[in-house]
Amino acid sequence: MLIVEKFGGSSLAGVERVRCAARLIADTVRAGHSVAAVLSAQGKTTDALLSTAAHYSPNPSRRELDMLLATGEQASVALMAMALEEMGLPAVSLTGWQAGVGTDETYGDAHIRRLSMERVRRELSEGKIVLIAGFQGVSPGNDITTLGRGGSDTTAVAAAAALRADECRIYTDVEGVFTADPRLIPEARRLSAVDSEEMLRLASLALCRPAHGALQSCPRARHGDPAAPAAGGRRPPHRRDALGRSRLARRNAPAYVRFSPGACRCGAAGGRALPGRRAAHRRAAHRACSGGAESGNAPLSARRVPCARGRFIISDITIGFLDEITQTCYPLGDNISGREFFMIYLDNAATSLRRPESVVRAVSGALCSLGNVGRGASESALSAARVVYAAREKLCAFFGGADPSRVCFTQNSTEALNTAIFGLLRPGDHVISTDLEHNSVLRPLYRLEQEGVETTFLRADTRGCIDYADLPRALRPNTRAIVCTHASNLTGNALDVSRIGAFAREHGLLFILDASQTAGSFDLNAQRDGISVLCFTGHKGMMGPQGTGGLVVAPGVEIRPLKTGGTGVQSYRREQPEEYPTRLESGTLNGHGIAGLSAAVDFLREITPAAIHAHETALMSAFYQKVSALPGVTVYGDFAHERAPIVTLNIGDMDSGEAAEILSDDYGIAVRSGAHCAPRMHEALGTVAQGAVRFSFGWFNTMEEAETAADAVRDIAL
Repeated sequence: MLIVEKFGGSSLAGVERVRCAARLIADTVRAGHSVAAVLSAQGKTTDALLSTAAHYSPNPSRRELDMLLATGEQASVALMAMALEEMGLPAVSLTGWQAGVGTDETYGDAHIRRLSMERVRRELSEGKIVLIAGFQGVSPGNDITTLGRGGSDTTAVAAAAALRADECRIYTDVEGVFTADPRLIPEARRLSAVDSEEMLRLASLALCRPAHGALQSCPRARHGDPAAPAAGGRRPPHRRDALGRSRLARRNAPAYVRFSPGACRCGAAGGRALPGRRAAHRRAAHRACSGGAESGNAPLSARRVPCARGRFIISDITIGFLDEITQTCYPLGDNISGREFFMIYLDNAATSLRRPESVVRAVSGALCSLGNVGRGASESALSAARVVYAAREKLCAFFGGADPSRVCFTQNSTEALNTAIFGLLRPGDHVISTDLEHNSVLRPLYRLEQEGVETTFLRADTRGCIDYADLPRALRPNTRAIVCTHASNLTGNALDVSRIGAFAREHGLLFILDASQTAGSFDLNAQRDGISVLCFTGHKGMMGPQGTGGLVVAPGVEIRPLKTGGTGVQSYRREQPEEYPTRLESGTLNGHGIAGLSAAVDFLREITPAAIHAHETALMSAFYQKVSALPGVTVYGDFAHERAPIVTLNIGDMDSGEAAEILSDDYGIAVRSGAHCAPRMHEALGTVAQGAVRFSFGWFNTMEEAETAADAVRDIAL
């Protein structure tokens, strides 16, 4: 077994306590297990370093402070390595960056973004005890960062998940988890067993020591499924019994924690990290483990707990001269969300979950500094105006627009499309669209049909493709516009925008493009491609904040406002101002979100849409190659031409919602199931009743995640 053990600072305060911890590690190794140990700084080392820094600067640089504080954990692992080697056990100490802990660039409270652990695996394979400095990592710029309060707990749980460890043991010198702080409330009771949900609740209330973020990763730690085999093996296929209950859910209880106060060694029984898929199972399992039939001091190997993979253990070290709880209770921050960090997020067609750090910083800064655009001459209002105008200029250049003033902001592409469609079409007009459309196009058109607008939808075949020869056949004397998506949000099939734009230009038609699925990763140029109105959203491929989007309007295209109201200018006019962008921007703009969107455009221009598209396509192709060959798996769409990074499939006759639930609950993979707001495309594919399971890839996904997702589909299908 591979076991990750974590030792807190007070458990390492002094030579004797280090030796005690070393003996615990040695016992685990001599029991035949491999060990990777995560260590905190000894005792009050961190406080002492902070005090020292204050002598030199009352407000030190956060970067330099992280450089200083990281030395505490480095000293702990080095000293522990010496102690273990003195006992005849080979050991190696590693800093956070040597262990492969990659973070963002937030000094003092960094979030883990990647874990390679290659060096750790190599050292373990050579029979060494690996000692990892907790609380620290390395930023993309190769600077040392620290993880904030509870950072070593977070390091331990993250490392256990990345290494696919069989157990993660969090050692602490407190007596256990109490119903309240026993120093303040003498009547507080020590809990003999705690399930993961209750532990999370207690942690959020700062009633127990382990970091809230680390605990959150316990119930759904990726690769922490107790039904999973050892590394390199096959997970047994998911099956259901006659009542439709998950076999895995019935066989496995939720995570829980058992304490053994009074023991000088680990005497804790571990729970399991797979969350029950039904609350009743979780409650029953909790009642069973709370019964306490097993002795808290029984050796771990004697416990009849099948499938120990993913076990999460919190144990205590009680040293002879330690007779009181010495840990300080403080509010626990949510340093890293386990559900976010350990989840494989493949629903980028719905929204980007992970965003560039520059976007986060831009939004955070704007929240604290920006006023209201066009509402006053204060510095905060002027700053907001500068940020918004800079964003217009960037977006105009990014999308090949002709005039920054014709970049108009909306909340999302749905509002942008409604603005364009209702603002340009009138009763008696005819419009051409396609079966690939999202409801953000379909529903406005259906409403206009009731008001006298005629529509023609180019039909999609069973692959989700249209026949471009249908375009001229759909043309009528009263045809005013073509409204279509660039890529289907269901299949990922992309339309030839240049070809459609040329047709529209040739016949004097308006061309309204829904770029929701392609903005950020495709080369879009409104002027080159003859796009009259390009509608985009900021929160998908552009990796900006939700609540941002807009229209890029070509010269000569005059859109009737969808909304009227306050604009900050021409306030005495009864009519909406006619000038762009004010014409389409009533009310307070989302300046904070636009600041983030501006930063996102900077990021996209630096990386380039071509590089992003290549990366996402590589992930999509690798996933497609694996799943398309599986018996019983049906993949939808045309993969012979350029497309958005989407693979949509069904597994036999399994309801798509059920498949998505299994992927989420049993594998930690987030996908989208159901109808996807694309009813006409489902009709074309013949999936109205079953729906479909959509996997959509983004810039922050990895090849490992794509392959893991493909393996999960294989396991469910077989």
